[in-house]
Amino acid sequence: MRRVSLLLFVLVLLAGGAYAAYWFETARKIEAGMPAWAAAQRAEGYALEWQTLQVGGFPFAFGLRLGGAVLHATRPFSYEAHSDTVTATATPFDLRTWRIAAPEGASLAAPTALAAIDAAALDGSVALGGDATSITLAAHQVSGHGGARDFSADVLETDITLPAHGAASHRDTALSLAVRLRQAILPAIPAPLSPRIDTLALTATVKGPWLAGGFQRALVAWRDGGGTIEIESAHVEWGGTTVDVTGTLALDAAMQPEGAMTASVTGADKAVDAAVAAGALEPRYAGVAKSVLRAISAKDENGAEALHVPLTIQDQRLYIGPAAVAALPHIEWQ
Repeated sequence: MRRVSLLLFVLVLLAGGAYAAYWFETARKIEAGMPAWAAAQRAEGYALEWQTLQVGGFPFAFGLRLGGAVLHATRPFSYEAHSDTVTATATPFDLRTWRIAAPEGASLAAPTALAAIDAAALDGSVALGGDATSITLAAHQVSGHGGARDFSADVLETDITLPAHGAASHRDTALSLAVRLRQAILPAIPAPLSPRIDTLALTATVKGPWLAGGFQRALVAWRDGGGTIEIESAHVEWGGTTVDVTGTLALDAAMQPEGAMTASVTGADKAVDAAVAAGALEPRYAGVAKSVLRAISAKDENGAEALHVPLTIQDQRLYIGPAAVAALPHIEWQ
């Protein structure tokens, strides 16, 4: 019995020693290989830089800690992200899936500071695959600057899938994206609707080639190449009104958004009440407006009154059916 116990002890000791050797050798390779890995990503349009690099996590994980991390990207569009501290953790036997976090916050800026957002904290994961890379992020206490001034959200969640190779034609996917906002303020929403959104969820696919280089040049080439944004689902809840939208967006000859969509609206009575409260509709007309909306609505699968309308964006105007209901601001791409 003592021999068996001694043998088991030796085997455990050898296995532990082998594992420790594997861990430290792998950690050494990870640290030594980071510059080469970053150089390979730069060729794909992602330039990652850092001031300090530490590898740890023994014995149950491999952990990277990057200080002063900055990412300059040109795919699928130009942007810059930076954080004072970024951590990445993977299990010893799966080095393709990493949990990432920026506990001290992070910032994301479009080119020439066209728009930027800051987050008090960031967490998520990155899955490196042969055909695509999947990124899932949750940003907390988000605030906007520049073109995103006055934008804020308690939580901004994103799921991004980037194909391994860029789109070659307008039929190819450059980016698949899902975005969810909770308790957000969107100042661009026209009156009389409140800019405070309870929930916003968007699932979309960006199609068309995106060239490396300057943002304006890439945007023009994307438009000229037939680039589109396919909105598979856009769901918004605010003030008792719910809107679901599907459709397609693109850029017109003046580099302004254009598109054709379909919207399903429930709780339209609440929108009428909001219009009255904002002074955009006289109270005496509210009853008539609600009656008309009910007359052209139909029951949805849940038994609620739903209004189905076509939406069009053309010449910087938003149309519901043939009627122009809002003028849209001119976008200066920089």
